[in-house]
Amino acid sequence: MTDTGIRRPLYAVALAAALALTACSSDADDDGGSSGGSAAEPTEAAVEGTDPLPPLPDDVALPIVFVHGFAGSAQQIESNAMRFVANGYPEDRIVAYDHDGAGLDIEAYAAGLTEVVDETLAEFDAEQVYLIGHSRGTGVANLYLEDPAQAAKVAKYVAIDGRPCPEPQVVPCTAPVQAQFPGQTHVEVATSKESFAAQYEFLVGEEPEVVDIVPQRAPVEISGRAVNFPANTGREATLDIWAIDSGTGARTGDEPHATVELGPDGEFGPVELENGAHYEYALSSDASPVVHHLYLQPYVRSSDFVRLLSSAPDGTIGLHVHDDVATPGETTLAKLPYFGEQPFQSGIDVFLPASPDADGTVTARNLPRGDAGRPQTLNVPNWPSSGHTVSLVFADRAVDGA
Repeated sequence: MTDTGIRRPLYAVALAAALALTACSSDADDDGGSSGGSAAEPTEAAVEGTDPLPPLPDDVALPIVFVHGFAGSAQQIESNAMRFVANGYPEDRIVAYDHDGAGLDIEAYAAGLTEVVDETLAEFDAEQVYLIGHSRGTGVANLYLEDPAQAAKVAKYVAIDGRPCPEPQVVPCTAPVQAQFPGQTHVEVATSKESFAAQYEFLVGEEPEVVDIVPQRAPVEISGRAVNFPANTGREATLDIWAIDSGTGARTGDEPHATVELGPDGEFGPVELENGAHYEYALSSDASPVVHHLYLQPYVRSSDFVRLLSSAPDGTIGLHVHDDVATPGETTLAKLPYFGEQPFQSGIDVFLPASPDADGTVTARNLPRGDAGRPQTLNVPNWPSSGHTVSLVFADRAVDGA
């Protein structure tokens, strides 16, 4: 078993470690906590969890529209959306605007935001929304608010660690920044429970009762999109979701838990998962022989904001871990060229011998920011890079049992 020693996500929403050369050829040992069973069929067994608080009234829980930042996606609202829902916020009233995470056309993104806000108002027969922007998303939101007619559609605005509130303030506004949350990084300010509490109190008018993400009692359902990251265009592909052994990453059944044909928008769901179980998300298409395997940490609460960050078959994203051609067959942990020059990315030289049958295991451990005493682990098969790409995606929070 090979430990990649990944310490923390460079991109706080998710760490996508694209392994150009994957894994070890040795058999996995047993100290990874093998489940020994399949999660393909969710059971009716009782889950020790919580129910959401009673629903908030519609005049309090106005629709929320979230605008992500540079090299971001709608997934940046995922953790806080779970917290909002746990406090009684209707799940369908939280909306995220996916736009080009690498582009620079702020005016075009503001125009896109206009469409999203208008569609949201029409869907819920509402007169106003709450607007939340993060990083570059605050620039998009501020430009949107320059139009008085558009500002009238916003009841309150949260500008997270980016542009300050517009002056003069055209709508009630708060601007959480890193200085308010010592030790938290730029993206963490958008996703932490401390930031959530401040946002919730500003929008709803009272402190939240729930800030921790704990398992829910109801069945877990996920929905989302497979996207070409960072453009956030839809990935048209076949999505196979496989139940896997948490200790080895190996598939536990002969058939996928679910198979979805993704259209041009890349949308999928809802798909019911076993609460806290591990899954592999495999994207394939007739256009390429390369299969993209994504391994996410277990879901203990439902989410509408799952983003399977993919790319063209020859593309890579996130923290790139592979063998450097300058030192073949050797792990130096030296930084790889190119990747460190890209936003929110880096790369390190790690030799991970693959197996044609992917019968070995790679172990990746992440020490979460702010909670390094709870290391998070993902185990995956050692797929050969000749026909496979692998992404390991850590949540922006510590997940119990991971």
